[in-house]
Amino acid sequence: MKALAFLICLFVVTLAADEETSKTLYFNEIESESDASKINFPNLKELSMIKCKINNLTMAMLYQLTNADKFTFIWGFVKVASMTPQFKYFAINQASIIARIRFFSIRTTLRHCQHISTFLKNLAYFRIEHNQIESVNAEDFNGLNKLKHMSLAYNRIARLSSSPAHPTVLPELYHFFLNENLLRNVSFADWSAPKLKQLHLNSNQLAIAQSVLEPFPKLQLLSVVKNPLNCGWLNFLKNEARAKNVYLEEYARCKETGESMEELIERIKRE
Repeated sequence: MKALAFLICLFVVTLAADEETSKTLYFNEIESESDASKINFPNLKELSMIKCKINNLTMAMLYQLTNADKFTFIWGFVKVASMTPQFKYFAINQASIIARIRFFSIRTTLRHCQHISTFLKNLAYFRIEHNQIESVNAEDFNGLNKLKHMSLAYNRIARLSSSPAHPTVLPELYHFFLNENLLRNVSFADWSAPKLKQLHLNSNQLAIAQSVLEPFPKLQLLSVVKNPLNCGWLNFLKNEARAKNVYLEEYARCKETGESMEELIERIKRE
């Protein structure tokens, strides 16, 4: 019955697409995969999967969508999802992903996000919001040289790691959203994003964000509100932001703990 339900849904939306010559296809409430050859829509530009329960979204399925460049998966469950290089827009929102996304690896109930492959060389928009990612290795973004917008907001990210040996290089990135996570410490000392204009770190657990201005010479907006910021660091940041003409919300507040900025930095190094 599950396979039959899939085929009925697929048949209905295919008819609608044929009648209206639509380039967008929506799958609703699918509960099983079907033969990849049945998903053959060469003119399709956008694929949206809503409330789907799929064990394996295979590369064979996606390769049937030869002209599609936008993929969205919302409010569903997928155990293994493969990505193919034609996609420029890729979004998974409010989904329970429990195994790897090949070439764009994301584990959600996902404890961490890793191995985002350079195979997706055309990707310009990457949004993985409202999931359960807990840690991210920034090195895994390397190779996404056309990436302009990246959002990891509304997850459970407590760690964004990077290292001098493997710096993070995103030459076309304009917007980066890390808001609404659980970050306690973050440093961008090993980043290079020369075109970044907006960095959103609001609503985390940050007392300090190290090297938050230096790697981003084109930065215009920095959001750090709703964090328990160290007062010494916030005052330092305000002066630096003013000197570099970076907008910092005037209502950013700090938490007076008696710990100096220097003491805080030393403590973070030991942790």
